[in-house]
Amino acid sequence: MDLLGLLLRPFSWMYGGIMQFRNYLYDRDLRKSFHFDSCVISVGNLSVGGSGKTPMTEYLIRMFSKKYEVSTLSRGYGRKTRGFRMARENDSAGTIGDEPFQYFTKFSDIHVAVGERRALAIPFILAEEPGTDIILMDDAYQHRSVLPDFQILVTEFSRPFYNDHVMPSGRLREKRKGARRADAIVITKCPDELDVSIQAQMRKETGRYAPGVPLYFTAINYGLPVAASGVFKKNQPLVMVTGIADPAPLASHLQKQYEVREHLQFPDHHSFSKSDIEKISKRLGSNNAALVTTEKDLMRLRESGIWEELNSFTILYVPIEVRFLHDRDKFDAELLKVAESRCS
Repeated sequence: MDLLGLLLRPFSWMYGGIMQFRNYLYDRDLRKSFHFDSCVISVGNLSVGGSGKTPMTEYLIRMFSKKYEVSTLSRGYGRKTRGFRMARENDSAGTIGDEPFQYFTKFSDIHVAVGERRALAIPFILAEEPGTDIILMDDAYQHRSVLPDFQILVTEFSRPFYNDHVMPSGRLREKRKGARRADAIVITKCPDELDVSIQAQMRKETGRYAPGVPLYFTAINYGLPVAASGVFKKNQPLVMVTGIADPAPLASHLQKQYEVREHLQFPDHHSFSKSDIEKISKRLGSNNAALVTTEKDLMRLRESGIWEELNSFTILYVPIEVRFLHDRDKFDAELLKVAESRCS
């Protein structure tokens, strides 16, 4: 830990203590957690920032929507609205957030809802979509007011929770031992070839904080760039535009296959301004390049007043999916068992 981290440690102890006391109240039933008639599955993490929650949620959507009626519930981070909202045709990333809007545009057979207070939002979902069998709560590990039927904790291979510290000296929202609430832990963004000795070491480290909790290893499968506007010409250079927490893996992937001349990197969930779009347009024009971005960023670039300024250029996005390195059948079977017991 660097000097700044050491200086911030007292504040981390204070924040960690507050979160520990909050968890104590829920663990002792001094604060109420609500259980619902529909099956509720939570995907979340211990840290702030991107850790692969969205691809994991999409994996669950694909798995469950084949048999069950699915609704997703997110906070809707970065949206310009407040309170509960069910996604409808006139919604956008500005009204429901980029990740929920991605679910909404990508999966036509599910319902998408946002609401900061999950325990209040779920009854509204069930009232508006009474056929809902399964509710997938995105980024909800610390939302103790809802008692899920299954809790998935995701953590990045390059930044596992057991090597991190509580904010502000680190990135953790609560102490490491919060991992014991999980029903499954998924290590995300692993290398394609992961040595068994490294896997064994990670099992040992996670087991210190979450004994007996199954551990799974996943990688990211990158699809070919898809044109959302224009036509991608062979050997055309790219300007990469991102507003996500960790664009490094995607940048590395693209640089191996394409000529990426620039990477314009913005903060996570960034709302693009007029000056941002002018900067992006200038870079695209001077490089005679196509814009390449993530699916999540594409949702915000589609906002009114932004898309119109950019769609004279070729705009590409890179679809991604979760790939289990092993034990996928075991993971799926456990989740489907929970769904069947709650939805029968």
